Amino acid sequence: MSDTGLLADRVAREIEQLIEEGYFLPGDKLPSEGVLTEKFGVGRSTLREATNVLKTRHVLESRRGIGTFVCVEKERTEEAFSLADFEQTAKNKVNVLEIRLLLEPEAAAMAAVNATEEQIAQLKKQCSVVERLMNLDQDYGRADSRLHQMIAECSGNEILSRLIAVIANSAFMNISATNDDCREDSLQCHRAIVDSISRKDVQGARYNMVNHIGYSRGHLLENMNSSET
Repeated sequence: MSDTGLLADRVAREIEQLIEEGYFLPGDKLPSEGVLTEKFGVGRSTLREATNVLKTRHVLESRRGIGTFVCVEKERTEEAFSLADFEQTAKNKVNVLEIRLLLEPEAAAMAAVNATEEQIAQLKKQCSVVERLMNLDQDYGRADSRLHQMIAECSGNEILSRLIAVIANSAFMNISATNDDCREDSLQCHRAIVDSISRKDVQGARYNMVNHIGYSRGHLLENMNSSET
């Protein structure tokens, strides 16, 4: 796991502990990013990753144009859909990739229309983070997942972004699903996807995301077939 991922997990745990201890109550608005980054001693990107994790678990929620709030008890206690409920079989891993093929190409296409210059700059930066971890032969799974989640956020569709966040933050996105055999393809496809988004190339963004996820799906199916023979 990358240093950023470890820090984000730590911050997420600390925020949740503050909620459990009553420091933040259900319905409370969290302090500004500036206050929280100073409190936890992390950067804004790490804080956002931590809060995104808590949003997918229905601990926090965003209210557009207002801020981030602690979910009320009813929302937090309702059973939420989670991929953790499913066994990580090869078949289910293929199923997840098929769901990603339904959602992420359109998210990338929408990102090519709606992404701001600041968001594009962040995508390029995150792409470099993934590549650096790859080149250092370090665990890049969380950084890879974060890149996909950021692309979804660039779509401008919060519901779509949240759906993809459920997948991106799940163990099913683990690189071990393909034995890390798709590393070189991922490196090239990530750059192609982000480049298409930066050029506002809708079809290119969609095609490159299909190519990226489709390659992983095909590779996983090949592994499944070979193990059966």
